[in-house]
Amino acid sequence: MTKIKHGNVAALMMLLWLAISFFFPQRWSAFQTIIACGAPMVLFGVKTRGRTFGTRDCNTVIYKKHEYALFFAFCIFGAALISAITFLFAKAFGTVETSNVPQNGFLYLFVFSCLVPAFFEEWLVRGGILGTLKSYGGAGVLVCAFFFALMHTDVSKLPYAMFSGVFITALVYLTESIYLGMFLHFLNNFVSLILSYLPKGMGEYIALFIIAVAFLISARYFKETKLCKDTVKLIYTVDREKVKELCTPLFWVFAVLTFMLMVWVIL
Repeated sequence: MTKIKHGNVAALMMLLWLAISFFFPQRWSAFQTIIACGAPMVLFGVKTRGRTFGTRDCNTVIYKKHEYALFFAFCIFGAALISAITFLFAKAFGTVETSNVPQNGFLYLFVFSCLVPAFFEEWLVRGGILGTLKSYGGAGVLVCAFFFALMHTDVSKLPYAMFSGVFITALVYLTESIYLGMFLHFLNNFVSLILSYLPKGMGEYIALFIIAVAFLISARYFKETKLCKDTVKLIYTVDREKVKELCTPLFWVFAVLTFMLMVWVIL
């Protein structure tokens, strides 16, 4: 495959995901993630997209256990902080309902909001998309994270989805372990689920304060680790020419379609 084709393959996989997600029957919505993420991985075989990234030759021993713990805390609390601030701003401007208590049971949400996305979204995005773009280094990481953020098709979720996407993708790229990405993705979604059950009103601001303190503490110690330095180096030494190569017409088609869907949902 040529470099340009790598970008097109990744974009086509995401366009297929979008088409299945958009036209998926509402009565089967619980299985939407499974089908929409699984289909591109099956239809675009290894010969087209390359082997699934992060399933073999994992190199997790290059970092110490406490570095992973700090990375997880930094990412989870950071995403939760961004999400909470975004929600409170949206609530203040009346763009969200005052009550966001989940309507489905906890077990249902645990399976289809935590376990299923953590496995199938990581399989597609970090396994398939990153596997296709891995030769691009940091450029591939950023484009993969951008795809992940747009998968949420919700303007209010874009900030924390991009934040999580960049760090989860960087972690998987550096360690070549998709399993760490799945575990972090699960923890992130699980924390979001728990936070959705918190009492509204003053409870939201107390939770925001606790999350902010936890984020600052984790950030303080995380920045001293080798894992943090490698992550920053990967993200901030991106080759702009490689980014341009990956931003093919099909990439922009996917970006435009997802933004149109976000606007349509708002209206």
